[in-house]
Amino acid sequence: MDPGFTGPAQQLVEGPETATASYGTMDGDASDSKDRSEYSFAPYMAEFVGTCILVFTFGCVAVSPAPSVYKPTAAACIVTVMVYSTATVSGGHLNPAVSLTLSVLGLIPWQRMLGFWLVQVAAGMAGAIALRALLGLDMAHVKLPQAPLPPSLGAAVLAELVYTALLCFLVSCCLVSKRNNPKRDQSQSFGLAIGLLYVAGGYALRPLAGGAILNPAIALGLPFISHDAYLLYGIAYVLAELLGAFVGLRLFAILRAGSEDCCCNDEEHLEICMPQMSARLLGESLGTFAVVLTFGLNVIGESEATAWSSAAALISMIYALGKISGGYFNPAVTLAVVLSGRRKCSMADGLAYCGVQAVGAIAAGIVVAAPWLILG
Repeated sequence: MDPGFTGPAQQLVEGPETATASYGTMDGDASDSKDRSEYSFAPYMAEFVGTCILVFTFGCVAVSPAPSVYKPTAAACIVTVMVYSTATVSGGHLNPAVSLTLSVLGLIPWQRMLGFWLVQVAAGMAGAIALRALLGLDMAHVKLPQAPLPPSLGAAVLAELVYTALLCFLVSCCLVSKRNNPKRDQSQSFGLAIGLLYVAGGYALRPLAGGAILNPAIALGLPFISHDAYLLYGIAYVLAELLGAFVGLRLFAILRAGSEDCCCNDEEHLEICMPQMSARLLGESLGTFAVVLTFGLNVIGESEATAWSSAAALISMIYALGKISGGYFNPAVTLAVVLSGRRKCSMADGLAYCGVQAVGAIAAGIVVAAPWLILG
């Protein structure tokens, strides 16, 4: 049994022997060949069902007459639910960008990635077609949520790229990092962290794209939901999201090199092995970037949920980076930790943290301004 077919926490840190035992199969036992065949098919079915429900729910939320302020949270909730529901069967990817990230990091074979891609895209189309069938002919007249600003493919694509990169970086940190997901104390917060990032992005991207997709399977399903969703937009979103996946996994690879590869390979000693300063500074700058970016886009877009969206971004980044840099992301918090006298952060480290936090905030400000420059 391939370890890529276990749940995310187990799949990413345990070997084939443990994964096989977890499914109750034994290599070389002919009597269990039927069970082994069923387990080989189960992950693909889980990805199909999970992604189909995900796309169907996203579509229902999009066309619902409910107040728009609740829609990003509703979409984020189904992401969290389906990730947890399918995690122990397929890993709970439900997203070609996530599957690509884990494959490039060497955690699932590329053949499995291609298989997941196939069922995820098929499920996205099936979910969209099911929604059209449910609503009947009226679906042709349904308009998906439009961005408050004048439509701009460039601005929407840039936003999707950035937040998909953050999503794939978050997934890698929560599931791949030995500090966040050790064998003896596996992470149970990954689904919540992923859902919270959808809350952050869902409100932040409303001024630019009407909401966050961050999933090629959903992007390819949009043309099947509404005549107003052009295939060109779907393809552009897919390319941006896959590029964002590469950016996110590359950032994680750099972070891991300074937080784990420099230390001993024994997970038991990671807690007493301080990550390199470069990794901690990178973590603080990226976390600050995500929080300030989310806050800035919400403010510019006059969001009714700025506090909720910004808090979600902060919590998700703390889940991802708290055990690497401390997860301060704020010079005021950094100063408080330095002055607490608990030796959690020295004065020199605190000054360095404040410096990279400022850099992350400035970079976020530039990205916030970029769509408006693109728009004219």
